[in-house]
Amino acid sequence: MTTTTERLARLETAQELLGFLIAGLSSEIHQLRKASAEPAAVATLVAKKNELADLEDSLSLDDAEAVERVIETFGPEVRSQRQAKQAVAGNNLSPVALSTSA
Repeated sequence: MTTTTERLARLETAQELLGFLIAGLSSEIHQLRKASAEPAAVATLVAKKNELADLEDSLSLDDAEAVERVIETFGPEVRSQRQAKQAVAGNNLSPVALSTSA
C-alpha cells in the first residue's frame, strides 16, 4: 500500500512527463507553421498534442494504474529527449547539426 504522498509524487511525475512532451510538440508545431509546412504534418502534431493534453487532464490520484502506464510509456521517451538536448548543449551544437551528423 502506498501513501497519499507517494501517489501524489507519481501523479506529478506523470503530469511532468506529459507536460514536457506537450511543450516539445508546441514548439515543433510553431516551427512548422513558421516554415509554412505541409498542413497535414501540422495537423498530425496538433492531434498528438491534444491527445497528450487530454491524457494529462484525465489523470487522477485515484487511478494509480493509469499514472504508472504514463510513466512507463513516456518516461523513456522524455529521458531520451532530455539526454539528446543535454548532449547538444554540452557540445554547443545546434539540434539540426546533431541530427544531420549521424
